[in-house]
Amino acid sequence: MACNSIITTAAVYKEYQAKLANVAGSEKAVSILKDALYVLGAGSSDFLQNYYVNPWLNRVYTPDQYSSYLIGIFSCFIKLLCIGILIQLNLSRSSLLKLDSE
Repeated sequence: MACNSIITTAAVYKEYQAKLANVAGSEKAVSILKDALYVLGAGSSDFLQNYYVNPWLNRVYTPDQYSSYLIGIFSCFIKLLCIGILIQLNLSRSSLLKLDSE
């Protein structure tokens, strides 16, 4: 359930990157993404609205276990985001090197 939302979020981010490249051009898009401020939010509602509303969750997990589970999910998302940024930076370096060699 939560893993799907991470995958969906990553897919939406990738789709945004493609749209940005179409509008601004590849080089400018890479620059925008590289210099962007990324804000990630996780709040009490992520815990409260899921753990206490869903009877299955509070039977399967203790509050501490569910908190750890959410932290793991958020950590995974941050890692995916960082990997995506590193890939973009690498791609921009590759394309710049190609331009320099031509």
